[in-house]
Amino acid sequence: MHDGNHGAFSTNRILNTAAGWTMDMAGFSAFAWQIQHVLGHHPYTNLLDAREDDKRRGEGANRDSNMKNKYAPISMEMQDQESDPDVFSSYPFMTMNPFHEPKWFHKYQHLYAPVLLALATMSKIFVSDVEIMTSHHLHHINAECVCGSMMNMIRFWSMKVMSFCYIVGLPCYFQGIKNGILMFAVSHLVCGESLAIMFLVNHMIEGVAYAQKDL
Repeated sequence: MHDGNHGAFSTNRILNTAAGWTMDMAGFSAFAWQIQHVLGHHPYTNLLDAREDDKRRGEGANRDSNMKNKYAPISMEMQDQESDPDVFSSYPFMTMNPFHEPKWFHKYQHLYAPVLLALATMSKIFVSDVEIMTSHHLHHINAECVCGSMMNMIRFWSMKVMSFCYIVGLPCYFQGIKNGILMFAVSHLVCGESLAIMFLVNHMIEGVAYAQKDL
């Protein structure tokens, strides 16, 4: 999944696409992941814009005032924003960057973090993917290059429905609704926790550099 969506699984473009598409088969969206991970995380790893909150509020206000164009271009100030989505997407519930303004409850995040991290993959499937593909944006990143294609949108929604049918529907049919939903929930809680722990160990350990853009 990871290497295919990076175009690094093979020298063959078709094989890369097929490998990346396995993410859709697991219920996620390769399109949304490419926007978040390839265009958001890698160019701006551990980088935090000091005016992130102000810009996000400004972005919402600008969109509300421009109802004629649902996907109105983001202002130059927003385009200039360079923040790592993997760093600030969990804020303010958790802080994973030393430049984040600490809240009183962050001193307890080591206690509740395992619960939030376990929800990571379910949040990705049901919230993050849908927000990106319906808004055509991921914060400062314009996703119109992907979301503007009708074929891409058809693939996104068809794979969401199809994967839900065989990941949730079939277990519910053969094992009963209660057991089917329970299996789905447990598998995602374990998957979310495992992935989050591996990513945290790789990105947020002692000696890792953090940067802040405050211009």
